[in-house]
Amino acid sequence: MGKFRTVVSVVLMVLAALAGFAVDAGLSGSGFGGAILFAMIAGFACVIYVLDNRER
Repeated sequence: MGKFRTVVSVVLMVLAALAGFAVDAGLSGSGFGGAILFAMIAGFACVIYVLDNRER
């Protein structure tokens, strides 16, 4: 189950980075700042989720 959580977290961060890239590229022309920001937010959310749900 731990490996599944890791894979889901990585996939979620990649999808968030793609969304951030698209949003920031549309707004300012360079999408890398948005990709990093969205991926970091998703990563922090995944860490908080795992720490909050250790018993499962």
